[in-house]
This record gives sequence, C-alpha cells and structure tokens, in this order.
Amino acid sequence: MKSLSFEKRRPDRELQFEQQDERRVTQDGKNGRKNGHFFKAEIIPRIAGNKGQGKDADDQSHRRQANARQSTQGSAKYEVSGNDEKQRPPGNAADFVAKWTLDMADGSDTRPIEFIDTAGCSFDEKVNPETLSSYNPEEYFVLRQHLDNLLTLASTEKRPSIAIISPYREQVQFIQDHIKKDFDHYPDDDISVDTIDSFQGQERDVVYISLVRSNSEGEIGFLKDTRRMNVAMTRAKKKLVVIGDSATLGSFKFYSRFLDYCELHGCYATAWEWM
Repeated sequence: MKSLSFEKRRPDRELQFEQQDERRVTQDGKNGRKNGHFFKAEIIPRIAGNKGQGKDADDQSHRRQANARQSTQGSAKYEVSGNDEKQRPPGNAADFVAKWTLDMADGSDTRPIEFIDTAGCSFDEKVNPETLSSYNPEEYFVLRQHLDNLLTLASTEKRPSIAIISPYREQVQFIQDHIKKDFDHYPDDDISVDTIDSFQGQERDVVYISLVRSNSEGEIGFLKDTRRMNVAMTRAKKKLVVIGDSATLGSFKFYSRFLDYCELHGCYATAWEWM
C-alpha cells in the first residue's frame, strides 16, 4: 500500500503514559471524583433516558443486537438544522460539511457513523504481561473484514484516506504487525495506524476506532477519560467506525448515550455480520 504510516512516539514512553492514565482513572474512580473531562459527552446528542446502566448492560446489549438484525440497511440521514438534539449528528457539523460522504462505486450505504458491537462474541481482551497494555485480536479481525469491504466498494477514482486508531498501544502494535500483509492487495491506498494520542491534530476520510476493552467485570480503564474519546471521534471527515463491546461499555454514561444514538439512527451493527 502506498502509505502505511505508524506513530513515531517512542514505545516505552507511550506505554508509560498509558499505564499512568490507567492508574489515574482507576484512582479517580475509587475516590468518587467525576472530573468534567471524564464524563462530558460533547460528541453525542442528549438522548432522554440513560439506558444500559449497571447490571442492565448485558440486557441492553442483547436488545440492541436483536434490533440490529431487524433494521434496514439504508443510509442514515441526519438533520443538522433545527432545535431537536435527537436529530443532530455527533459534533457540531456545519451545513457545508453535513453532506460530505464517501464516493462508493456502486452507490451503496455511506452512513457517516457505525458502531460494530462485539458483545456476545467472546472477544475477551488480552494483556501483554511485559507491557501490561491491553489488546484484542478478534476486534481487529472484524475491523479487517469491514475495511476490506469498504475499500472494495469505494470509488476507484477517488480513494478514501484511512486511519485506524486505538487508545491502547498493544492493540496498535498488533494491527501494525498484521495489516501490511492483510491489505497488500490494495498497494496504492493510504492507511495509517496510530494510537489516539499520536493521532491528535490529524484527520482522515475514514477513521476506525478499536476500543479493545471487553471483560465480564465492566472495567474500561482510561476509556473513562472521555476528553480523549471526544477528540478521537471528531477526526473522521466522512465516516467514523467504532468497534467495541456494548456489554462492557454500556455501564458508562458517555458510551451508553453514544450507543443509544447509533441505535436510534440505524448506525448499530453486530460483529456477527463481519465474521
């Protein structure tokens, strides 16, 4: 592929920052502190009823998966005008960018947002014992299938730029180790792989975010730092694809509201569709 760029921060420093963030967020949770940047969900609209809290997260996840199977596959249409916040897309898109969409060769679905739910797939996170950083190989395999399909359908005349980002450096390392071989049949496409922190200040036509965390305890570590996620979710110019486990994420208000928004607007899918 023409451009396969990786983040240039030193791995040891990256891991040091990651471990510090994990300890900081964990300690803040124990102390009951709710700093504004942890829980300020600016990227999503305010949807009434914060569902999927606590022990109901699994039930909420199963309901979302059932609804996804019954949903139509038509493109999601978003209204950026008016006062109804339920009709607003994430962020504050101006009118002149509201209709930016990918050029697909067959005119197929170009929804600007997708959430791919791995709940119920047994894609449990793993931890590198040496670096103590989390990774999730199966999550990448789903991402790989989705990206391959997107690149197959994308216009041959105007190819999209692609970024794959994750908050965990071990996940980034895993993807870097596999993606060049996995996508050698697209030698001219621009695909970058970075941590969220290293990707700051950049944009791509399509941004994939691999959230990694998937466990029965509902632990999400420094994913609670929603300031970081707010920034990451605004890096896509035309399409955002988030991959994660709703059963693990759904207990936290920021992610619950994002999941509700995706479900409301037909942007929710299950990982089973990409396996």
